[in-house]
Amino acid sequence: MSTNVSGGPGSTVTVSDKFRPPSTGTDFIVRSRDNVLFYLHTCYLLHTTGCLLPTTPAAAKSLCSNEQHKPVGSDSSTGDGKVGSEVTTASSSPKPTAWNLPEPREVLEVLFDFIYPRRHPDLTGMLFSQLVPLADAAEKYKVYSAMAICQMCMRKFIVSNPTDVFRYASKYYGYPSDIVAEAAIHCSRLKIPVDTLMKTFPKNAISVWFKLQEVWTKIFNEEFDISPNKPSSPSSPTPTNSKSKKRKVSTISTPTPTAVNPLENCIYCRGIVFMWKSDLEGIRNFSLLCQNVLTGFPREYLQAMETCSVCTPAAKSENKVFVTTISKKLHERIWALTKDTEFLEASSQPTEN
Repeated sequence: MSTNVSGGPGSTVTVSDKFRPPSTGTDFIVRSRDNVLFYLHTCYLLHTTGCLLPTTPAAAKSLCSNEQHKPVGSDSSTGDGKVGSEVTTASSSPKPTAWNLPEPREVLEVLFDFIYPRRHPDLTGMLFSQLVPLADAAEKYKVYSAMAICQMCMRKFIVSNPTDVFRYASKYYGYPSDIVAEAAIHCSRLKIPVDTLMKTFPKNAISVWFKLQEVWTKIFNEEFDISPNKPSSPSSPTPTNSKSKKRKVSTISTPTPTAVNPLENCIYCRGIVFMWKSDLEGIRNFSLLCQNVLTGFPREYLQAMETCSVCTPAAKSENKVFVTTISKKLHERIWALTKDTEFLEASSQPTEN
């Protein structure tokens, strides 16, 4: 239900039933993009918002810098209910000044509920498409209680909408770094075309995304460093003369428990491990990647290594320990990445307007 009021010849605006003008008290009026009036109290706006209320001439000028924000009644040249027109009630009461905001009714009606000292709306069932415009408005007008609730709700969409959450959270100065970091990590596993990245992401988000690509490459390359030339541990024999060189060759030809890389002498088993690495690198979902790392070396690959005709039973046992170690270290590196926001320092934070 809403109340119609006259906004000049040929135009009609409505009044929100939830924010109707009482007999006294309302002294600040906002009009939504779809011509709905909201009657608010300056005393609450002053204590619960940071920039919605133009408390100084400079602030009013800033709010009016966009045509959408000009106060109704600020320009007498028009009378059609659009920006610059005067809004009067049907009873021709004194003409109130209303500030036009670009948000629609459904956004402002929820947002203004956070201004008053009463139970705030429950946003837990809100869809992501509904949450984003509300969260944008809360950040834009610094409605602090709404900002906090929207940030909490934004967390639950990180897994399902990582790109959108990362892009959104990167826009605002002071947004919780743990939300930005978690969304960035999830987003970094996605295959995003560079041109799309450059066109749709804030500059600070782009630098974080590229930094995370380097981090992932480093993690996989270091933990899967199983090249045949990888040196053995210090306990391996070291040649001292031409005769000892011959002994060294024969010693390395058979994997020993002290070797750093027991796979260096078997191209077949090395190839199986590289297939596992390729599988993990190809997973474009962070949650699924974590699940696969926790599962460990795939059983079918382990069975294939056990059928190797080159490795001895002792070498096969050592290979099993080796791939288990890789899995454990991968899990530790990924877990550490989720707890560290150092990669966010690769970008400059957005400046607060």
